[in-house]
Amino acid sequence: MLEAVVLKSLGPSSGPDILQFVRFRKAWPSLNKEGFKVADDPILQKIGSRNVELVLSCAEKQLDVFQPRDDYKELLTLVIMFLGGIPKNGINFMAPAGLHRARWMAKGIYAIKVYMFRGEFKMTKKEEVAITELCMFVVSIYVYHWFQAPSCRFAPRNDLKVLKDLNVYNKVNEAIAEVALKKFSGHLWYLSEVLVAFAFFDENVPLETKTNCGERGSPNGRIQ
Repeated sequence: MLEAVVLKSLGPSSGPDILQFVRFRKAWPSLNKEGFKVADDPILQKIGSRNVELVLSCAEKQLDVFQPRDDYKELLTLVIMFLGGIPKNGINFMAPAGLHRARWMAKGIYAIKVYMFRGEFKMTKKEEVAITELCMFVVSIYVYHWFQAPSCRFAPRNDLKVLKDLNVYNKVNEAIAEVALKKFSGHLWYLSEVLVAFAFFDENVPLETKTNCGERGSPNGRIQ
């Protein structure tokens, strides 16, 4: 899904690298590391205060409880800074690393860094708009749902929420929401009547909802 959004925002690339990110990596040593800027008010308003709090809480919990490493940790840290928060280890930026296809999460990392150093790194207006679109999607939609994905019991609720969130995001950016929804919909084949029962083990699903599901799915009105 992230790859599809990157392609839509930044356009196709003639090689394995994204030229804008390559330029940023080369420019990094000369950038003023104190000259970064967080998301401005119009961006935060589009994300929504409720969603900002949700994403910040999710990112901080992932760092505190699950202690991710490498790209996962860097992306979470950047998201917190992007939203105006301060990570527990303080404000710091890692030098841009390689952009190998295997490091697909690096696209989100690069996008947020480029956006935060938009005052230091020269871009065309078109490039700045594209980077802003990509950052909006990563922060508004992608991060929260991606870090919920490893839990099978969260999958039914999480995937339903992705669909709902993309439907709402359609009002923010119709083109991005459309390609993300198309890509994500191709992976819903596994949500069968059997596997959706994982939701019974999700503590975030209200008991009333679980009871209603059980009554509809059981011939005697009881959860089997």
